[in-house]
Amino acid sequence: MFNVYYGLTFNPFSKDCDVKYHYKSQDYIQAMSRLEFLKDKKGFGLITGDPGSGKSYTLKCFVTSLNPNMYQGCIHTNINTYRYGFLQVFIRRLRINTET
Repeated sequence: MFNVYYGLTFNPFSKDCDVKYHYKSQDYIQAMSRLEFLKDKKGFGLITGDPGSGKSYTLKCFVTSLNPNMYQGCIHTNINTYRYGFLQVFIRRLRINTET
């Protein structure tokens, strides 16, 4: 409804917003810098923040920027997953073979 009123061609508030339409705020730049550090050190990280602060979007931008031939990123946003469910999600998304 507001798209027509304001003459927008897409919904800027959608969770599926294209990563090419991002605003590089100071928080965004700092988060991306920390993610680059984790990438370089082959680390594991956790991003926390208030609802609507751009956590998922920042991660989506970061994962999209990775070379798919070198890195495989996955994002888990369901905070209601228990410990083992959390690990199962990552094992499945990273296609880790658990059968020996």
